[in-house]
Amino acid sequence: VSAETAISNGTYSISTVTELKQLATMTNAGKITGGEFVLANDIDLSSCSDWISIGVTNPFTAIFDGNGYVISNITKNLFTRFQGTIKNLGLEKVNTRNGAIASMFGGGTVDNVYVKGTVSGSTYTGGFFKMAE
Repeated sequence: VSAETAISNGTYSISTVTELKQLATMTNAGKITGGEFVLANDIDLSSCSDWISIGVTNPFTAIFDGNGYVISNITKNLFTRFQGTIKNLGLEKVNTRNGAIASMFGGGTVDNVYVKGTVSGSTYTGGFFKMAE
C-alpha cells in the first residue's frame, strides 16, 4: 500500500521494520482511520535508529493485532497515542523512558499484551504506558 493511501477499513499484514515504519508514517499523517494491522512474524527494531512512534501527531484509531508475535529492541515508545486496540502482542528487550506502548488518548483497548525489559523515568512512568500528565 502506498504511504499516500487513506485507510479506513480492511486487513493489512506487517512483516518488516519498513512496513511497521510505514504504519507509523501513515498514522502520523492522518491516513489511518480504521482497519486492522496484523503482524506476520517477529520484528526486531535493533537496526532501526530512526524510529518515530505510531501516533505522534494523530492518534492510532485502528486495530493492531500482534498475532502472537514479538516486537523486540524497542528504545522509544511503540505507540505515542492511541484510541484503537492493541492485542496479542509481545514487546521484548524493551529499554525506554516513561512507557513501552505510550498513552491512551480518549480511550483505547489493550488485550493480551506483555512487556519484558526496562522502562525508566522519574515521573509519569509505567511499564505499558506513560501516565497522564
